Amino acid sequence: PSYVGEVMKGSAAEKVGILAGDRIVGVNDEETPNFQALSNAIVMAVQDPVIIKAERTGEVKLYAEQLNFKEN
Repeated sequence: PSYVGEVMKGSAAEKVGILAGDRIVGVNDEETPNFQALSNAIVMAVQDPVIIKAERTGEVKLYAEQLNFKEN
């Protein structure tokens, strides 16, 4: 799984409560065993909102965020 190194102020991650040190273990119903899988899952996400599954201090939490990939 991928660990969050930093959460940028104003980012989608900050808005939903993801913190530095969280371990991202899944996106939607897909496990993300490494960064490449995490990146691919986010890019390929067609579900809106995207559900991020993260682990913090042994507890698994789900975070939902609407990602706007469409150009206006």
